[in-house]
Amino acid sequence: MSYECKYLRNTFCDKRKKECDPGSPGCVLFGKFAFPLKEKKMPPGTSPGQAIQAERDNGTPKK
Repeated sequence: MSYECKYLRNTFCDKRKKECDPGSPGCVLFGKFAFPLKEKKMPPGTSPGQAIQAERDNGTPKK
């Protein structure tokens, strides 16, 4: 699957004013898709749902 983002310039996101990180808070893809490689970065015992809620709250996942 691929997409075209109007905010992406090379690897920089003009909307977030940072390096592109698909699905992170502020991204147009946030909460719409699952990113399996990001789930590997979650602390042990954290469910994908907890990680998504923590990103929305701008905090860290609760166990």
